[in-house]
Amino acid sequence: MRFEVFCPTQIIFGEGVFSRVGEEVAHFGKRCLVVCGQRFAKEEGLIDKVFESFQTWEIKGEIFHGVEPNPGITTVEKGRRVCKEFKPDSILALGGGSVIDAAKAIALLYSRGGKLEDYFVPHVVKEEVIPIIAIPTTAGTGSEVTQFSVITCGNRKKVIMGYSIIPRTAILDPYLTLTLPPEITVASGMDAFSHAIEALWAKKSNPLIKPLAREAIKLIFQNLPLAFSQGENLIAREKLLYASLLAGISINSAGTTLVHAMGYPLTTLYDLPHGIANAILLPYVMEFNFPAIRGFLAQLSEWLGESFHTAQRLKAWEGIQAVVYLADLVGIPYSLERIGVKEEEIRNLTEIAWEAQRNIQNNPRETKMEDIEEIYRRAWQGQLGEEVYIE
Repeated sequence: MRFEVFCPTQIIFGEGVFSRVGEEVAHFGKRCLVVCGQRFAKEEGLIDKVFESFQTWEIKGEIFHGVEPNPGITTVEKGRRVCKEFKPDSILALGGGSVIDAAKAIALLYSRGGKLEDYFVPHVVKEEVIPIIAIPTTAGTGSEVTQFSVITCGNRKKVIMGYSIIPRTAILDPYLTLTLPPEITVASGMDAFSHAIEALWAKKSNPLIKPLAREAIKLIFQNLPLAFSQGENLIAREKLLYASLLAGISINSAGTTLVHAMGYPLTTLYDLPHGIANAILLPYVMEFNFPAIRGFLAQLSEWLGESFHTAQRLKAWEGIQAVVYLADLVGIPYSLERIGVKEEEIRNLTEIAWEAQRNIQNNPRETKMEDIEEIYRRAWQGQLGEEVYIE
């Protein structure tokens, strides 16, 4: 047995812990750059609350706002320029996964200099960066505890990877997620669901994170439909945020696999939310991986209470069917054609996905380029096995 796990983040979780932001930031100095998105943090009054807390702890803050979904290099460069002028001791990321990813990249460029492209995988970041504090406002990416920052570069998703960009502190308060609209709730929740499933079947999976990923799967399956239909259900929101955290810790060690490799171009080319792209592709990749993960899929159906057969093969199909059922319950389309993908574009999607070799090599079943193209075609047609398909 051989594996590696590294989770250095101080995790502060619970109702009302957002009020501790000034206290936690003060550990790292008296000047903090607050990175946030385009509207949510400001409209919900979160920025005002941050600066009230800063005032109590005599922290001088500066705002860098306007981080877009799937942030690009230009945004990161702008953030670096603000850092150069303000000279912060730390960076506070207040938002969803895109905001936290952007904050990681900004911290790296400000601390180490150079061009962002120099830090993309296969480079592994080992250089120290200024402290990052993350406060997620969605329950999905788990970026508050991971070594990954995903940046959009043209029609490609590029990954920055290294332990030094893992946030020092993560503050997770379910109250911050109560007003998320249903579409963001679903997209982020299904992203976490994909993280947990991929962490379990990944080649780099290990016995330490598997219980965490299993718990995340159960919690999301039970609570995502509730949060989708009852947005202010605090219990469901809290459990989803906890599940996202568990899934983030899991992929920080195990990584992601073919689902993510194939999902990236759907996001960059079609502006499809990352979690929705993963959710559409997940059952088709599960079907492809079936020969390598039959035992896992059979267990999955039991964990989710969807197991009605004794034969392992039928139990395994029920595992896939449970995923299809969840996606259907929260309104996710089952085919790429339904989201506007043209059949003639499948080859281009395949070629872009093939570049994500870090993910593909971590997949439990050996994958060739023609396999990816076939999965895309089946996903475009909405063609799953008869045991799985839902009208």
